[in-house]
Amino acid sequence: MLATVHLVPALGPRFVQANLKGRDLLKTYDTPIPESLGLVCASIYILLLILFIPFAFSDVFINFHEQSLQRPREGLIVMEFPHQKVSKERVL
Repeated sequence: MLATVHLVPALGPRFVQANLKGRDLLKTYDTPIPESLGLVCASIYILLLILFIPFAFSDVFINFHEQSLQRPREGLIVMEFPHQKVSKERVL
């Protein structure tokens, strides 16, 4: 959130230069207002998702490593990704 507080005012003039601007129809002045500043917030949100999603599944990888050290597995050794934790619906 702190990044958006600083980046939105800083990138406003850049959006106006890129012609991503609008005009408030209920005001008497004609200064352009930067539009599409939600892109800044969405970019920060996606970046944080990419950075922090692995931490949600870190216990799965640690438990798999501990189990593989305790007992040998038979057949193909395939680490299963916990798809049921990713989505609300359980995929068969």
